[in-house]
Amino acid sequence: MGKDFMNYELGRITKIVNGATPSTKRKEYYDNGTIPWITPKDLSGYANKHISRGERNITQLGLKSSSAKLLPKGTVLFSSRAPIGYVAIANNNLATNQGFKSFICDKEIIDNEYLYYFLIGKRDAIETMANGSVFKELPLSTMKNIPISLPSLAIQKKIVRILGDLDKKIELNYDIMTNLEKLAERTYKHWFEEKPECNELRIRKGWYQVKIGDVVKLVGGGTPRTDNSEYWNNGEINWFTPSDITKSNGIFVDESQRKITEKGLENSTAKLIPSHSLLLSSRATIGELAINQKPAATNQGFIVLLPNNRISLYQLYFWAKRNKRRIISMANGSTFKEISKRDFKSIEIMLPVRIEKFNLIMKEYFDQIERLTNEISTLKMIRDNLIPKLIK
Repeated sequence: MGKDFMNYELGRITKIVNGATPSTKRKEYYDNGTIPWITPKDLSGYANKHISRGERNITQLGLKSSSAKLLPKGTVLFSSRAPIGYVAIANNNLATNQGFKSFICDKEIIDNEYLYYFLIGKRDAIETMANGSVFKELPLSTMKNIPISLPSLAIQKKIVRILGDLDKKIELNYDIMTNLEKLAERTYKHWFEEKPECNELRIRKGWYQVKIGDVVKLVGGGTPRTDNSEYWNNGEINWFTPSDITKSNGIFVDESQRKITEKGLENSTAKLIPSHSLLLSSRATIGELAINQKPAATNQGFIVLLPNNRISLYQLYFWAKRNKRRIISMANGSTFKEISKRDFKSIEIMLPVRIEKFNLIMKEYFDQIERLTNEISTLKMIRDNLIPKLIK
């Protein structure tokens, strides 16, 4: 795809901009703000290439009061700390906090989507350039000096089209999955929540109220000693942490960031849980949910619910999702909030006698979502394998 490449440093062909945070003590910097303000947290689990807004906005006064800059549409955002390596393209004018280095491209030399894929392909290598004692961070000087070899703009755009077609399919699948989950949740609400005043009638028809710990087996997790390489090196057992769940974008999870060995499993309180269990984060970020697609273990930041003939995975998932606020309210702790298995066991839940029809309907939804999840994993693998072949 062309022999002529030009060598540059990123600082020569882009303007690299730091972000900032207006004082959080001043309400007038945030209340009724209209300027989207992006933090790395907004990109955790974010699936799309382009981003329009984050969790919070800031006001014009907030922007002027800080060193945050208004970035134009098309700016490439790259998280440079806590964590390093989230990438997105601004879909409109916006600002970021100090967790980003943002690239405004010289359009005569580099296509912004080409830079987006370059940063995805190089993020592991870029992360090794970070420094810092409290947490790793990439300084502006380092980002400016990152080398890049560029083909002509015409070839850049051809490469972007190839990779972009894969991303469009990935984003379409995510949209379909979101709609399927909404339909499944509506079905759950119809069966279990509509007309809550009718619980008395439900009980007369055979429904019964029980404590969740009386109908579901709850499993905790653990962490093998991190100073013993035999517990980690070449491990093949998925070992999920809450950050794996918050970074995922969907109901199902297939791969964890770190894996443990059989020895690691045997010599810790971690337990091997069957596939299609419900993982519920119980500390730090409480109430995040996922379903593991294959047998796995977790760290101690989870309560894992094992579905059975009395209560299905589908009911458990939406029950936990729709009771998240209640679950969080039961957490306690001085260092960080956590809900214990003992307290979780005491939560009451309504169970119907006959649930076959509900389970059949929900199985259709969940099977489709899992199929799309697997397709997304394949498409991402194809894209990520293509990037280093197409972008040097």
